[in-house]
Amino acid sequence: MSRGLKKYYFSYTFLGITIILFSPLFFNDENYIFTTIAFLLIVNVTCFSSEYLIIKYYQRNKEKKPKKGYVVFANLQLIYTIIMFIIFRTYII
Repeated sequence: MSRGLKKYYFSYTFLGITIILFSPLFFNDENYIFTTIAFLLIVNVTCFSSEYLIIKYYQRNKEKKPKKGYVVFANLQLIYTIIMFIIFRTYII
């Protein structure tokens, strides 16, 4: 794995977790594959872009500790995912 991809370890982990947890929730839909891919794309694009911004922030501010930022990032990403899932199931499907 290249050095640049190792920076996004949380996003890759989150991608795997969202695939495992949220894919079965769309089984009853008419277009199961399309809705699952659309939801995973929306959720994980926000995850990767948020992690990109966090990485850039800590590269510029080297005196700050990134561990605290990643804890906040993980919690916010979980909240974003749940909100997006509720909106997706309510309005899209």
